[in-house]
Amino acid sequence: MPIDLNKTLVTKKEVAKRYGVSTRTINSWMRRGLIPFKRISSKMIRFDIEQCDAALKTHEHLGVLGKMQPDPSVAQVPVEPAGRRTFALLKPDAVRRRLIPEILDRFQKAGLEIIKIQSGFCDEDIAFQHYADLADRGNGIMDRNAHFISSGMTVALILEGNNAVARARATIGSTEPLKASPGTIRGDFGSDTIGDADRERRGLENLVHASDSDKSAKSEIKLWFPGFPQ
Repeated sequence: MPIDLNKTLVTKKEVAKRYGVSTRTINSWMRRGLIPFKRISSKMIRFDIEQCDAALKTHEHLGVLGKMQPDPSVAQVPVEPAGRRTFALLKPDAVRRRLIPEILDRFQKAGLEIIKIQSGFCDEDIAFQHYADLADRGNGIMDRNAHFISSGMTVALILEGNNAVARARATIGSTEPLKASPGTIRGDFGSDTIGDADRERRGLENLVHASDSDKSAKSEIKLWFPGFPQ
């Protein structure tokens, strides 16, 4: 059946059908941080079609993917032009390991201009607002991650460039450092796992956060850089 374009989120099978690939390919793209997804529960993952279209179009242009052949029987979702700004946060582990110059250089080499930067200790109130979307995840995930980014120095960035959200996330790599692809920030410099973080009841040390959508980017820029013109 064609994808219901009125649905906000779709399944992995629907995404695979849209791009004319197998679900194993979708799994590979997820592991490599090439396609955004939302974990609804421990056994349920969903995809936002507009975000996927924008991200994969960018990766295809950069040569990360081969030429995709979408299923011609599936109606294509019209995509609004992707925003040119996104938010990124270098977390305390990146600062502690003196990776700031390397990470900034990676973003710039990816075609993203740093138009605003600030460093300092994150107020816990800001940290909890930042991770408010994790409130329903359980297992103390929101608290652990909020406490982590407020435990040391951070560096907040506003990045600008074509398809900024997708480009930044492709540069960073998959959420779990041990599974991130070589050539990405997390793949080259990270080694933490979700399992270790859960066992030790702490936040995941994955070096960098980047907004997962244009909407999130606007919200996070407003949170971290109040008064900055949107």
